[in-house]
Formats: sequence, structure tokens, C-alpha cells
Amino acid sequence: MDDVLKKMQGFDLTKFKEKLGKRGFKVREARASNGKLNGYYVTARSGTE
Repeated sequence: MDDVLKKMQGFDLTKFKEKLGKRGFKVREARASNGKLNGYYVTARSGTE
């Protein structure tokens, strides 16, 4: 797990979302009813999440 976290330190979600958008994918936040961020939805080019 520590190795994964070390690799993730330089990860930039904003740039990643931009790059996916350029390739035709949409990314949106998946939030619980209390507003807590649970993850992300990625919509494929076909429209499937």
C-alpha cells in the first residue's frame, strides 16, 4: 500500500480529467446524500457510466 501512495503523490486529478475529456470521456463526482465524495463516474463515449 505504501508503494501505491508514493506513486500517487504526484497525481493531478484535474489534468487527468482534462485528458479524458479530450478523448471523449466525461468525469463527474459521485457523492452521497450527505455530500461526502465517494468516487467518480466516468461516462464512456457510448454514454454508459
